[in-house]
Amino acid sequence: MDTTDTSTPFADDALLERDVERWLTPGHPDRGSLIADPYPLFDRIRASNPVYKSAVGPWIVTRFDDVFAILRDLRWSRDVSHAHNAHLQQPAVGPDSQEVAPSMATSIFSTWMLYTDPPEHSRLRRLVSKAFAPKAILGWQPRIDEIIADLLADLRQRAEFDIRHDYANQLSATVMCEMIGMPTERFDEFVQWSGALITLQEPGAPSEATAAAERLLDDCIAFFDDLIRVKRTAPGDDIISLLLECERDERVSREEIIGMCMMLHVAGHETTANRITNVMFHLLADTAQHDLIRSDPSLSTNAIDEVLRFSSTGPLPRYALVDIEVAGTVIPRGDIVIPSQGAANRDPDRFPDPHRFDITRANARDHIAFGTGLHHCLGVNLARMESVSALTALISEPRRLEPTGAEVRWRDSLVVRGLDRLPVRWI
Repeated sequence: MDTTDTSTPFADDALLERDVERWLTPGHPDRGSLIADPYPLFDRIRASNPVYKSAVGPWIVTRFDDVFAILRDLRWSRDVSHAHNAHLQQPAVGPDSQEVAPSMATSIFSTWMLYTDPPEHSRLRRLVSKAFAPKAILGWQPRIDEIIADLLADLRQRAEFDIRHDYANQLSATVMCEMIGMPTERFDEFVQWSGALITLQEPGAPSEATAAAERLLDDCIAFFDDLIRVKRTAPGDDIISLLLECERDERVSREEIIGMCMMLHVAGHETTANRITNVMFHLLADTAQHDLIRSDPSLSTNAIDEVLRFSSTGPLPRYALVDIEVAGTVIPRGDIVIPSQGAANRDPDRFPDPHRFDITRANARDHIAFGTGLHHCLGVNLARMESVSALTALISEPRRLEPTGAEVRWRDSLVVRGLDRLPVRWI
């Protein structure tokens, strides 16, 4: 029986810290409700102290203006080597309590532009920027439409299907495979590799789950190693071939090519699949919103921005390169900060009635789910194109969809916000 006295400020602080620790601890048995709906916790943190120091290490920043400023401030690093408190990146420990050298699956993250600062970040981003330029992405629209049409032709024949696995995953993974230059025959493995990459980016100490993820990614690394060898002799119009051109000028290493492919695969596939699934989940839960968008499919663009605002978390940490003042609080050099985009996107000072999903929201596009500044999402144009096209096609079908009633769960993750599945049927 919980005998905590909740009538005092001290007790309230203790309860808040307990929930913050649960939220930051992968696999915690009492974490489920905080993963399913973290937004009341963000509100409590914002009300207690918008620049909140957790007992387990990281500071958590929750106001829109503060988060926006941190994301654009180059005094905040994404390179974990600058962190004094390694809560979000703990080393593996062996049986004799000695630190174990990181596996290649873990060390590959150091080659990702997501985890580097200038000048390395700038160099890595330039290598693939051509493939994600607006004109290049526009050229993918016909192929995206073709994939969607093929998927729907099959799904129309089924009484029930899973939006996440049978539609959103298939679309996003196919597009990324073709962009990168990956064959699609091992589709199920590619999806598993995305999940493993997400697992290894979660906060906390190594576990059985991270060990299993590393084993999966050993296969992923071997796959890309073999694929790169093939592309060296038979290049194509894809990102691997583009990177191999840079390799000849010694602007990129083999490890960086593998890391770039892995990063683009998970970033392009996982986040887009989540976005398509999440928007349908919220539309199907709200008959009025669903009716509205079916009567006016042009609302799809705003609906995608609204789900990006409404259903994001964004806990990727930053590390202070110097002592930095945030909203009157000085954060010491080396401390970890989580500028929570999920909290910022539901800040009532920025978005009126922030906990209402509203596809007609006038400022939905003001969200920062794609980040801003140096690490603004490279694939934002592709992400919007795929998501809007996928949503427009689904809600334009003559028959409506409804949930089957099967249980769905939010995945136990701080890195992504997505459902494990979304079973639906035609009506």
